[in-house]
Amino acid sequence: MIKYGILSLCLYLTICGAFAQKKSYIFDDLKRYHTAHYEETIYLHTNSSFLLAGETLLFKAYCLNSSDNTPSKLSTIAYVKLIDINSTAVLQAKVLLTDGGGYGDIFLPSALTSGNYTLVAYTNWMKNGDQKKFFKTQITIVNPFRKPTSAAVVKPSVKIEFFPEGGRLVSGVKNTIIFNALNEKHKAVTFLGRVLDNGGSTVAEFTPEFAGKGRFSFTPESNKVYKAVITDTLQNVYFQQLPNVSDEGIALQVEEDETSFHVNLASHSIGKSSRIKVLVHHKSVPLLENDVQFNNEHATLVFKKDILPPGISQITIFNEAGQVVCERPVFNSASNLPLANLKFERKTYKTRERVRMTITVKDTLIAYLSVSVRKLESKIKSPTPITNYLLLENGNSQLGSMARGEALDNQVQIQPVYHVGNSKEPSPIYLPEVRNNLITGTVTKSGSPVQKENVYLTVPSKNYLFLVSTTDSTGRFFFNTGEIKYNTDVILQTSPLTCSECQIKTDAARLSEYLNFTPAPLELDSSFRKIIERKSILAQIENAYYLQKQDSIIDRPSEVRFYGQPDKTYILDDFVRFPTMEDIFIEYVHEVILRKKKNQFEIRVLDTRQRFAFNTNPLILLDGIPIFDNNQVMNYNPLLLKKIEVVGKRYFYGPLEVQGIISLSTYTGEGTGISIAQKEKYVGILPQKEYYSPTYSSGASELDKLPDYRTQLYWNPNVTLSGTKIPTFEFFTSDVKGDFEVVIEGIEVNGKPVHYSDVIHVE
Repeated sequence: MIKYGILSLCLYLTICGAFAQKKSYIFDDLKRYHTAHYEETIYLHTNSSFLLAGETLLFKAYCLNSSDNTPSKLSTIAYVKLIDINSTAVLQAKVLLTDGGGYGDIFLPSALTSGNYTLVAYTNWMKNGDQKKFFKTQITIVNPFRKPTSAAVVKPSVKIEFFPEGGRLVSGVKNTIIFNALNEKHKAVTFLGRVLDNGGSTVAEFTPEFAGKGRFSFTPESNKVYKAVITDTLQNVYFQQLPNVSDEGIALQVEEDETSFHVNLASHSIGKSSRIKVLVHHKSVPLLENDVQFNNEHATLVFKKDILPPGISQITIFNEAGQVVCERPVFNSASNLPLANLKFERKTYKTRERVRMTITVKDTLIAYLSVSVRKLESKIKSPTPITNYLLLENGNSQLGSMARGEALDNQVQIQPVYHVGNSKEPSPIYLPEVRNNLITGTVTKSGSPVQKENVYLTVPSKNYLFLVSTTDSTGRFFFNTGEIKYNTDVILQTSPLTCSECQIKTDAARLSEYLNFTPAPLELDSSFRKIIERKSILAQIENAYYLQKQDSIIDRPSEVRFYGQPDKTYILDDFVRFPTMEDIFIEYVHEVILRKKKNQFEIRVLDTRQRFAFNTNPLILLDGIPIFDNNQVMNYNPLLLKKIEVVGKRYFYGPLEVQGIISLSTYTGEGTGISIAQKEKYVGILPQKEYYSPTYSSGASELDKLPDYRTQLYWNPNVTLSGTKIPTFEFFTSDVKGDFEVVIEGIEVNGKPVHYSDVIHVE
């Protein structure tokens, strides 16, 4: 069956109306559509697919333009989630993207249970599309310190899906059906299958050829229902109905040779001399469009493979009415991918010995790469290479593990087919985060949206973040929060002076559900026991010396307030500590003038240039939290304050215009002692790091006395190759002996993926 993705109604109508027009006209419209509908994809290069609690998952994120895999400059934030067997996000991180690349890490705490987890990555803009386009890969995590949760007893079952080539079963002509069979543990099964009609007669037999997949052919008849009878190796019998048979339509079969694809079409209902249109496109980019004439209910089109870029393209067939009647993906192998190369001084090293390597790519274009050197375990699969993921558009597909030809084609055909459709594409709900993380929401009063109301956002700390946004005609507000490098609470409020009964509702930052990312149940046999025991001992020793082996944070938060340098700063411990705020302002904060009328304080800031008092209240902040009630400021306990900063000028900040600023800072930076109306949890952006890598010298040092049981010898997520420059990288082996896999992943600026791996030995 066709799995429908959605393009737009305008594209569909354009193709229908342009059916009889010249090819260039349709191509131009498709190109305009492609330009107007920007999509992103993400790939994560991870250091391992098998980790223990107490270890760290390292990753490099590549955010790319979906159409050509060039680095995307749209989104600046990527979201990374770890989903457990209960479809719950147990760990998450935000990654800062620069020119389509970013990196981070997730420490796996001891609270995690042993199991398979799905690592998911996406951008806010990608949430407007199909979740099936999110990056996902399976990570196995073992916690040797906790007893595994007893798995529920699942009744043995087989789920089999049928995918008619072209999208539907058409009566009266030969049809090819691809199938995919998995058991209750999401693993491929071996079985014997028969297709029965509603009279009980066998019309086809089939059995898997590779990884539970295969194909068979038969000619369905009109008004008949077909079902499959499956018998597995334990003689369990399962039944599955095939897709319904259609009397209208075209059966499509594609054959390929070394240079070409042969598209064979058949239909008993289309007429003996009807015309159809064949469109070949790659992710909405048009490649070929031809009119094809049916002759005696059959038609054929042959086109060269060299018109297709590497990866999956799509053949779409339109009838004379301009309707999509069938379509099918095809795969073109990558014959011209850039070749990465690693050069070592040698392949065998001693413990704690320097390893030098150079990395080159055959092309002279700029390439963005990440490099991992990790202990190789025979039972543990390496993460999916970027070439496999981008070309097959599926993290669970391994190009190297399947034969070319039919087995690979079967894998391609069970991928989602994103149909050149006839449904109108909805307007985007989620905005692209082009300048760091967005916080959005709505202000309402008595259920109605409030227009032109200032909303104040504060992340309280010693280096607080303070932002202001004004609601639009629908009551919505938008905040660009910058690069907050820690998890914290965000405080949102409106002024009670202008909107006393306003309610603020933020948009959910998380996905509504994670059912599409539920991993398969964990299965580990006894052969993993020694691997787990050895890894656990090494990890515990390394964690015991964590303080001596910490990664270095290379980007520190700015200590400058949004208003820059204040006109005056008072460190209160440098003065006599008065018991009231009134005494402090009167005695030594001479830039602030107080008046009191009917038990209500007026606070004015003195213009430092012209030496006169402003005539309205200043903006008063306590650890970045705006205070709108002057009496609340004057009743505050001054012994909690560390300093007072005064800005003695008119200040414009976004939609805000104020006559002076008074910033009060507590010792804790947490807004101690004031009531806060509304807090929201905020997940900070991961800080940029330089990952720990020891350097052993010939002389004795403190480092030489520490045990070194690193299994991750080297991780560099931020490598850029440019032109003919050949950089040299170096790291030291640890006390762990054995084989270590060196993996390079990356992308060139022209969108070509780069992958290379090699092995060194430590003895």
